[in-house]
Amino acid sequence: MTLEVDTHGDPVNGAAAHGNFDPSLLQLISITPGVTLPTIVRSSFDNHAGQADYVSRLPAGPASGRFVLAVLTFQAVAVSPGASFSFSTAEPRKTDITYYDQSVLQSLNPDVRVIIAATRDQYDYVYLPLVGR
Repeated sequence: MTLEVDTHGDPVNGAAAHGNFDPSLLQLISITPGVTLPTIVRSSFDNHAGQADYVSRLPAGPASGRFVLAVLTFQAVAVSPGASFSFSTAEPRKTDITYYDQSVLQSLNPDVRVIIAATRDQYDYVYLPLVGR
């Protein structure tokens, strides 16, 4: 599953994606960082709790446009028509996009359906869009 940020041209220099998934259906195998925000502050997951956390920053200068924040690789552990990945929006695991520590996140797709077939992986794009500042 690709976590993608779209700034609509606005500057950003930090992103935090915190999500929850059903560990009886999915197990997170890895988190692969994107290249636009190269300083990884946190990259962790807990398959028992069904939680994924990824935070990264750009130390100098802003980024803008559409870019990949990270790629989450899941493995199905049970057959199902799909499993949800929902973003956490409350502290201390608040999903956010920032510019010099100020939130600039305008909208968030709060619940994403992850479809993983029993015989092949299928990845969905997750957009964390900014509508403007």
